[in-house]
Amino acid sequence: MIWNNIKEGVLKFWWDNRDRKKRVVYDGRPGENLEVQTFLNTSPKGLRFLSKIARNLRMFDKDGLDEDATMFAVKDCANRRVPFYVKDISQYDAWEYWQDPYETWKRRKADCDDKSLLIKVLSYLAGIPDYRMRCSWVSVYNREGKYDGEHLNNLYLSRKKTGWIFIEGTYPGEWKGKYGPVRFSFNYENAWANRNVKLTSDDLESLRKIRK
Repeated sequence: MIWNNIKEGVLKFWWDNRDRKKRVVYDGRPGENLEVQTFLNTSPKGLRFLSKIARNLRMFDKDGLDEDATMFAVKDCANRRVPFYVKDISQYDAWEYWQDPYETWKRRKADCDDKSLLIKVLSYLAGIPDYRMRCSWVSVYNREGKYDGEHLNNLYLSRKKTGWIFIEGTYPGEWKGKYGPVRFSFNYENAWANRNVKLTSDDLESLRKIRK
């Protein structure tokens, strides 16, 4: 047990410090420029509710919690619970609005960032260590290689596969597009990017127009 705890601590230190920690700020809600980690927070009521959901998603093998199986159980649960992709403008009359994860669960409607935040929160509450799961901002390209927008999904450090894998909660399973480089990523504790980032929804719209 002691050796396992030491090993886990070393792994956490390595992955926390392998990429550049930076301050990433985004106006994910109108009039609020917040560090991106803030958007993972929910109300005490929401936390209690989502904790109950997450406990039922834990998968076990002979060695204890099977984190990979739990991760995919979380993803499948989020996709079943929130099957409808709805743009923020139709829900909130705002170009961009990152929902509270509990609101996403209740509304059953979300865009990519809402789904990514919900998957991250559920995975953490299900027992997956914070350092092994991030929300990640990437550009996406369709199968013809044409720019298709900015996107928030998740990165998961698998126990059974080598390195990080994308966890996709928005695009359907048959999607054959490609991801660009990760612009920034974050979990509860840290954010990582090549430089400090202060991004606004207006910047995002400009980027979409330029790339098209």
